[in-house]
Amino acid sequence: FYYGQGDSIYQRIANGRLLRTIDAPGDYQNHYFLPRRTNFAPRLGVAYGVSGSGKTVLRFGGGLFFERLPGFAFENTNPPAFGIARLSAVSLTPELFIDPYSVFPQATIPVPPSTVTHFDQDLKTAYVSHWNATLEHELTRNLVISGAYLGSKGNRLYRLLNINRIGSGVFDGRPEERLFNSASSFTTISNQADSSFHALQLRMESPGIRSIGLQFGANYTWSHSIDSASSLLGDDVLASPFPLDAFNPSLDKGSSDHDVRHRMVGHFVWQIPFGSTLGSYKGLLLSGWEVTGIVSF
Repeated sequence: FYYGQGDSIYQRIANGRLLRTIDAPGDYQNHYFLPRRTNFAPRLGVAYGVSGSGKTVLRFGGGLFFERLPGFAFENTNPPAFGIARLSAVSLTPELFIDPYSVFPQATIPVPPSTVTHFDQDLKTAYVSHWNATLEHELTRNLVISGAYLGSKGNRLYRLLNINRIGSGVFDGRPEERLFNSASSFTTISNQADSSFHALQLRMESPGIRSIGLQFGANYTWSHSIDSASSLLGDDVLASPFPLDAFNPSLDKGSSDHDVRHRMVGHFVWQIPFGSTLGSYKGLLLSGWEVTGIVSF
């Protein structure tokens, strides 16, 4: 599906056409959507010793991270993924593109308008900007503490839209119709979603108390994740893959389905200092053991 001419997106949808990619207009020829060859994803990290002793370090970091469209999105544009009946040995003729339903003997097999699944022809590569700042301090020889701020912003994230629901023709002065009358609902893979994430992270870690062979640490994170779509196909915890209103994405903005406001994780590794001084077979059997544990809330 390619947009047609018009003064608004509604008119462009109403005047759109279903075409083979080789018949697509202008630069879109042979493309579902235009390739993006200027994506640039720099990353930068800086560490600064606050004191001359090297016991306190301030770290900054940030970068851009692009996310290519998952391969299964292409697979889901094929009829088998939706369980739609397929026809074989059908000759492609100019008449068939004008009226796809002419392949059916209408007198005996009434066929309802079909669903169109397609990529937005102006689809761009989704990306996330990420940044962080951390202050680390060596409290004692065996104990390091740190506090960090983490932030990220998801831009142009992928999501599904249905821009051709019943009554959508109201945007083009046809309230009883669909915007594009040659098909029923649309499933459009678009860039309409976005997200944000902010977190405070506190950490305490011991690189090791050698005399007893013990290492331990604990992390606490207080965070909030907000988005307008938590996954492309709605296969997350709560959401439908489609927004409440395809032309007003802000209606779906809220806490992410995977949002975890508070999280604490602790761990330890104890290399049991027993048997290392024993010789012969006793030392082989009793030395070198360790116990580890992880707990999370």
